[in-house]
Amino acid sequence: MFDAQTSVDVDEISGVIAFYRSAADVVGGTASDLRGHDLGAWAVGEDYHDLGERYREMGRIISGRLDEQARAADRLAGALHQAMTALVLADQEIADGATGDRFAGRGDR
Repeated sequence: MFDAQTSVDVDEISGVIAFYRSAADVVGGTASDLRGHDLGAWAVGEDYHDLGERYREMGRIISGRLDEQARAADRLAGALHQAMTALVLADQEIADGATGDRFAGRGDR
């Protein structure tokens, strides 16, 4: 095993996390707003019925895809936050000297 230097800009990662959380909120809000509108409402009369249904279905599909993207952005933000937190805590443990002591005495059985 070898020691490798790792450098992490916590402020930059926090900014990326905030960006993805914000993106999740905006995209999720857009999906919700889109779901609230009848995109085929303009298609009045028998001649436009099929076209109106196509637009309604298109709205459902787009809002569903936007929901998926919002959830993915939120999951990514959560994963980045967990990873950053783990790195910061590990760094603190190393700085405090706790890492070496944690395994002391194990294996002496």
